[in-house]
Amino acid sequence: MSRVYEALKKADAERKGSVRFTKEEGTEVHLIEDLKLSDILVTLKDPKSQAAEQFKKVCIHILQNSPAEKKTILITSALPLEGKSVSSANLAIVFAQTPEIHAILIDADLRKPNLHKLLGVSIDKGLRDYLEGSVPLSEIFYKTSIPKLSLIPAGRPLKSSVELLSSFRMKSLINELRERYPKSYIIIDSTPILLTSESDILLNQADGIIVVVEYGKTQRDALERSLKFLDKKKIVGIIFNKVDYKLLRYNYGYSHYYNEK
Repeated sequence: MSRVYEALKKADAERKGSVRFTKEEGTEVHLIEDLKLSDILVTLKDPKSQAAEQFKKVCIHILQNSPAEKKTILITSALPLEGKSVSSANLAIVFAQTPEIHAILIDADLRKPNLHKLLGVSIDKGLRDYLEGSVPLSEIFYKTSIPKLSLIPAGRPLKSSVELLSSFRMKSLINELRERYPKSYIIIDSTPILLTSESDILLNQADGIIVVVEYGKTQRDALERSLKFLDKKKIVGIIFNKVDYKLLRYNYGYSHYYNEK
């Protein structure tokens, strides 16, 4: 663990300013946007903060305890606005900062896409367009200026994406990314468990699951009901978001989930 941690520490040079997105089409690389990153991406904006340290611990836990071939991680929450998209982006950044590891961030919350906003980019095509068959993968696969981090944005919002996410095209996409980018961890930002059925579909395609819980907001019964929908063997941890700094001295917490018999 110490070797991984030290490698992450060396990658901690603070990256401020804007992120540049490029889109690959064959051998050409096209500039898409150059906008300011959200300050809430603490792993970039404040990499030495306690919050950033917690995301590094999540990354280390996954690297040390998950089989090497299990690299597709689904991030979800019981209800909306509990911090799953923020957690997905920060965790993907930490993976990308780790030596010899790449990260692919997928915004699969087609109802309320948010990752493109966090990463400061305006894109009109994304996962929805790919699943509808209107564009190839090359048109929605964006490389960022963050080394080794790629983004597949959601695209235009969709009220219900059950049919698209349950399609053979979605399954093929995950398999293609796994085969084409074997060194990459695939981080999927999904919809909330209790309010939508899309997450149920994506859970089957994930190797591991992380549940985001907002401190002081998420009710115990909501969390317990959410966990009943999940395969306990796939749960690699729970992220506690917005933990009271004065009480626990950090803004993000992490705990491993243990099965109860």
